[in-house]
Amino acid sequence: MAKNVLMKKRNPAASKGYDEIHPITKASNVFTSNGVSLEEMTANRDGYGIANSTGNTYSVTIAGGSTVLVEGLRVTIKVNVSSSGAASLNYNGLGARAIKKANGNDVTNLKGGSVYTLVFNGAAFILQGEGGDFGTAGAEDVLAPKTIGTENGLVSGTIVNRGDGGTVTPSYVDIVKPAGYYSSAIKVLAVKVLSNTVLSGVTIAGTSGSIPNRAGQTIYGKSALATGAGKLKILLETGYEGYFDDTTSFELSDSKAVPSSIMQGTRLFGLDGTATSDANATAADIKAGVVAYSQGQKLVGTYVQLAPKVATDTIEVNPVVQNVPYVRNLLGDPIMISVIFSLNTQGTEIKSVYTILIPEATGNGTAYPAGSGFQVNYQRQGRVLTLTSYNALTTCIFMVKYSYRA
Repeated sequence: MAKNVLMKKRNPAASKGYDEIHPITKASNVFTSNGVSLEEMTANRDGYGIANSTGNTYSVTIAGGSTVLVEGLRVTIKVNVSSSGAASLNYNGLGARAIKKANGNDVTNLKGGSVYTLVFNGAAFILQGEGGDFGTAGAEDVLAPKTIGTENGLVSGTIVNRGDGGTVTPSYVDIVKPAGYYSSAIKVLAVKVLSNTVLSGVTIAGTSGSIPNRAGQTIYGKSALATGAGKLKILLETGYEGYFDDTTSFELSDSKAVPSSIMQGTRLFGLDGTATSDANATAADIKAGVVAYSQGQKLVGTYVQLAPKVATDTIEVNPVVQNVPYVRNLLGDPIMISVIFSLNTQGTEIKSVYTILIPEATGNGTAYPAGSGFQVNYQRQGRVLTLTSYNALTTCIFMVKYSYRA
């Protein structure tokens, strides 16, 4: 009998009609367009067997099963061990074919001891009864301990249930709420901040500060008050309020804050005093135009130097020691002392006059009248000149000639 022949006979009752003739034959004699017999297609169509694994490739042998892989071939297998990657099936030694999901993805999660039904689609075995596609949710998207189906099977959620959200009180340090699921809203208490309590350039809780930053600036005072021993209170000029740090400096101007206003030996605010308390000079004692300080007071001299005049004081010395006023020679010349020595010899008085120059810069010493053989010892302390004659047998009359000013 010829293959692929449809037999017909003419039906006279029907105009141009034919009746089909269906001869009786075997399934092995009927072939599909791809050359596969009907017998092969239906042989053990729903065969079942144990699939053993070599790696992720499973092999199954179905007795009386198909000897070719044809579309629609259905097989049910029980895998011996779980897969660890993309699985494939070698059916009746016809070569391994990938096991796919309906969406075309590889099957990677076969479980040992489980039964699976597969249908060959001409290229791969398609897993049946999977339950459709899965979403994109993963363990990190599901609340623990709930589970969710994924491409890799059921997975347990990892989101921790933290319960009520509660209230957060702000602090000067970071407050971290742990990640997780909160069954109610998290309330953060409001922070009330006044701008005049925050440094300029700083923003706290949405409030910008208005306190001027005086760091590194010089602040000027308008006055100072003594508030106790060693204590000085400085009042600032208006408009200098703000924030100060160790780089801010303060300055208070006072024309009297000079060394001459501070006692010598005293250090006040970094100034070493130069004023003394034992000076007794007045402006009249100081040359006109010359500035000096006496007992902390500034003095401007008023005296006008005149031409020197000579005055003579005669002082009789008996006994031999005499203190006389010492007047400084304004011209810097030595002091001139005229000495009259009176000697009584057998009732006869002999007087000799000698002139002695005493250097102004010398404190003490001995002066010798030229060629007299007499001497006068002198010692000057301040404004007093002490004169001593040669010996106790001599009576001296000292005439002190000195320059003076009007």
